[in-house]
Amino acid sequence: MTASDPNAVWTFNDFEIGTSLGTIEIELSQHRGALWQDVYGPREANPEEAPLGLLVAIMMDGYVKAIQPRPPGNIHAMQSLNFSGFMPQYGDMLSLDFSIGSKELKRERRWVDFDVTVRAGDRVAMTGKIRSIWAA
Repeated sequence: MTASDPNAVWTFNDFEIGTSLGTIEIELSQHRGALWQDVYGPREANPEEAPLGLLVAIMMDGYVKAIQPRPPGNIHAMQSLNFSGFMPQYGDMLSLDFSIGSKELKRERRWVDFDVTVRAGDRVAMTGKIRSIWAA
């Protein structure tokens, strides 16, 4: 799924269940951690581990980068998250794999589930599902 026309956007009909949307690499940097601490305060226990919420923010950053080109007007309807118990360390490079989990037309709305797996090396830190109401 690629757009050769710079003005084109992905539509509901473009999505095929099981299709990989690629891998996004994002460093779990000290800088990201510092920005997180500016908002939420320092992490008391295990300061070298990223807080769970920062992993979720990185997942959403990856979503914005991977799921392109999007039409305006999409709605982020839900997300579900499963944390493995493995916590990446600052400095780790995270790989975020995105794919189409499911899609359905229900009451004239286009529902699309994007599956994501977040890894540091070969270890899974979290998996999730982002459910969107697709605008086109």
